[in-house]
Amino acid sequence: MFQITNKWLVDHSTRGCGFTKKQLDAIGISWPPQKGWKESVIGKWITEEEAAIFEKRKPKKRPQEEIEIQAIQTLKNIINRKIHCFTDEEVMSIKGCFSTIGNECKVEKTLKRMQEKAKAKANKR
Repeated sequence: MFQITNKWLVDHSTRGCGFTKKQLDAIGISWPPQKGWKESVIGKWITEEEAAIFEKRKPKKRPQEEIEIQAIQTLKNIINRKIHCFTDEEVMSIKGCFSTIGNECKVEKTLKRMQEKAKAKANKR
């Protein structure tokens, strides 16, 4: 069994701080929700299955996380377009920067692929 809390509701709300019909169905609230529905479910116990259905909606990301993700993606795109301009040492330096930011595994694979493509291009010349 799982007890509903305000924090849990907020953590699993949509980006607009709302909820889907499926989420509300999972916790016993009919659509459209009536005023005061949140207060009526806080403290209520639900099954683990109902909680899992409610949580299928991804928790909203904080704006800072969104900015970081967008920045990382932008950098990856720039590097992909300019990989042929980097030396192996520079690529390793870039890899080090990404690993301190996060997404280390994805970045390592991406950089390795980019290095292989650059070497293949250089060998064709």
